[in-house]
Amino acid sequence: MKLKNRLLFFLILLLFAANLILLALFNKEKSKTASFSNFIAEANKNLNIISNSLAQRNFKKAHFSLIQTQKNLEDIVPLFKPPLPEKMVALSIPAGEVPYPFLYTNENTYLLLCQKTSKTLSLFRFAQGKFSLIKTYPCIIGMNDADKKEIGDYATPEGVYFLLNFIPGKEMDEKYGYGAFILNYPNLLDKKEKKKGSGIWLHGHKPTTNLNELLVTEGCVVISNDSLKELANFIKPSVTPMVIVDEIEFRTQKSQEEISGELQSFLNSWKEAWESLNTDKYLSFYAPEFVNSEGMNYETFKGYKKKVNRNKKFIRLKIKQEVILIPQKYQGKIAFLKFNQSYYSNNFTSDNQKLLYLKREKRGWQIIGESAL
Repeated sequence: MKLKNRLLFFLILLLFAANLILLALFNKEKSKTASFSNFIAEANKNLNIISNSLAQRNFKKAHFSLIQTQKNLEDIVPLFKPPLPEKMVALSIPAGEVPYPFLYTNENTYLLLCQKTSKTLSLFRFAQGKFSLIKTYPCIIGMNDADKKEIGDYATPEGVYFLLNFIPGKEMDEKYGYGAFILNYPNLLDKKEKKKGSGIWLHGHKPTTNLNELLVTEGCVVISNDSLKELANFIKPSVTPMVIVDEIEFRTQKSQEEISGELQSFLNSWKEAWESLNTDKYLSFYAPEFVNSEGMNYETFKGYKKKVNRNKKFIRLKIKQEVILIPQKYQGKIAFLKFNQSYYSNNFTSDNQKLLYLKREKRGWQIIGESAL
């Protein structure tokens, strides 16, 4: 309903502006009245299309009609500019509290937080045991205010994601402006929840337009080209997280440190169990609902690990660059542990970025998913 009202309000505003212009210019430019009349008739037609499309949840058709109306207006009145988005609301953090999703990361690591209700993207840094707000940028999000669930639903997903790599603007269509950072949507948790779609990026915009001329996106998060260029200095591919929420919640620093301590202790115990070559102890850290990015369920994973460990004389792990986050919408029941894992054994070595998905059970935290970035 909120999305429908916003679209209707915008079109009503367009029609009102067109009528004002028509009245002001009617006597001076009678020859142009037919064009204005045609525009108003076309706008009314598009309004009906949008209303029907929203009722049928056909966001793609509604979005197309909205953009077409805007283009028609720009053609007939070149000086007209669409209304500016709502004034950016500065992120206000209560004293002694931190954003709920943030728990722990290494010193001087940067994080991004996108709040959909205020259409803002905030840059944080973790230093001296605290998350500090560095800067907040205005952004544009998907037309559909809800969490993303389906292909083509024009929604921006909500959750914990990581920026995988950067594609320079010169290698893409000009609508991406300075370039684009690719998010790992859908992540393993999204897939477990049967969410669909792909191609969710953080990107710039067409150089010949301004950010305030963009009303909505198809699901990506868009910021100005200058802002993206500035942010690129702080983003490390596969390391920097981007948390997306509808509206941010806060928790006390103390409570966050307690949960962080639990999860760091879990990670250390998991590491020690793996190094011990006690496969049963190692597997006790995994939940029956476990599945990894290769499609292995718990039973398949269990058989694989028992087979592999028969030939091991030793295993050594080095863990660094930890990032510990909690997706806000699960209210403390789900956690993400991301880290760089260096693995050494008598017959194999590897180095990769690992992501563990944890769920709080009655017996404590357990791993429900595992993937590499």
